Amino acid sequence: ASAFEVELALSAQVPLVKAAPLPVVLISFTGQRQERGVGLRWRTASEQQNLGFEVQRQTEPGAGFKLIGFVASKGNATQPTDYTFTDDQPPAGIVYYRLRQVDHTGPGSYSPIRTVGADAAGATVARVLPVVPQPAHDLLQVQLAGPDQEVRLRLLDGQGRVVRQQFCRSQAQVEVSTLAPGLYYLVADDAMGQRLAGSQKVVVAP
Repeated sequence: ASAFEVELALSAQVPLVKAAPLPVVLISFTGQRQERGVGLRWRTASEQQNLGFEVQRQTEPGAGFKLIGFVASKGNATQPTDYTFTDDQPPAGIVYYRLRQVDHTGPGSYSPIRTVGADAAGATVARVLPVVPQPAHDLLQVQLAGPDQEVRLRLLDGQGRVVRQQFCRSQAQVEVSTLAPGLYYLVADDAMGQRLAGSQKVVVAP
C-alpha cells in the first residue's frame, strides 16, 4: 500500500454489529489523499434499519476521534451500496479515519480504522508530468510522479470522445500516428476513479 492510500479488501463480509438480522454489512472502506483533501469511500453489502454513518477523524494515536461529517443511509438494501465523503480540511500529517454506523433502533457500531499518510507538502501526490514531445507525431511520452500505482490514461478529442485508452504505472507511450492532426486532452485516473493532477492539452501534428 502507498503512503497515501490504505485499502480494506475483505475476503469475507464483515458485520459492523453483532445482531440478527445484521443492520449493516461493511465490505470495504478506503481513504486516499486527493488534490483537495482526503477522499473516503465505503461499500455495504446490505443494510437494515441504518440511519447513516458518522465520519470521524483522529490526528494522532491516543487522541480522541472528532466528528467531521455525517452521511445518511440510502435506505434498506440487499445489494451493494456505495458511499463517499471528502475531508476538505485534513491535517498535513498522518491522519486516521473511522465510521460510526448509527441504527434507527440502537447505538450502532464502529468500522475498522483507516490510516492515510502525510501530504509532505504535496511533493509525492500522484500527478502527470508535462508530456513530450509537443507537438507529437508518432508517440507521446507520458511520465507519472508520486506513489507507484496503476493509472488509466485517456486521450480525448475536442468533443470529449475517448480516442486512446491504456493502463500504466510510472510511464507509458501513447501511439498517436493514426490520429487526425489537432488538439487533444490527456487525463489520468487512479484505480478508484479519482482524477490525477496534471491533465493537459496535447497537439498532434501531421
